[in-house]
Amino acid sequence: MSGVSENGKQGMRETGNRAVFLDRDGVINELLVGDWVKRWEEFRFLPGVKDAIAALKKAGFLVIVVTNQSCVSRGLICEEELAEIHRRMLEELGEGAVDRLYCCLHRDEDKCNCRKPEPGMLLRAAKDFGIDLGRSFMVGDSARDMAAAAAAGVKRIMVEGKNPGAVPGDGGIRVVKDLGEAAELILAGAAESGRTGTCAG
Repeated sequence: MSGVSENGKQGMRETGNRAVFLDRDGVINELLVGDWVKRWEEFRFLPGVKDAIAALKKAGFLVIVVTNQSCVSRGLICEEELAEIHRRMLEELGEGAVDRLYCCLHRDEDKCNCRKPEPGMLLRAAKDFGIDLGRSFMVGDSARDMAAAAAAGVKRIMVEGKNPGAVPGDGGIRVVKDLGEAAELILAGAAESGRTGTCAG
């Protein structure tokens, strides 16, 4: 994905669909600190990911992957090779497990609006799927993920891990050990919302 140009969040809220946005490296698969996954053999699913995604889907959430992959613009991997990694990932997760994968190939110096911490990928998904951002969640493992979520008006959940750019939890960030725990938190809040008419924070 490149050059997403969505202007703000207005008009995208009360449309009904709930989504869970997932970062890729450090949330779905093992993060290679200081490097990128450049071939399928380097891709390792983190424990519990498939079950967590299945539980979110069963509860009616859209599951959207939003990932920065500047390894392409850096010349470390070509778009076709990245597409093959993602094809294999989606195949392993199962048909329909992920509703869409958005990928930014830019570097910071490109000044695009899709590379996290910019919210472009989330806003594009909101338009594509009619997502109510205020009732949706971002699960990431870095400050970039949390900043993109905040800019889009999405609830923030951070996975503790290897990412040196991670930030500690504050009043608006819930910190969990993995995607499985994040899914439990989201689903518990969704159940509570159904009983009381409020959303989990």
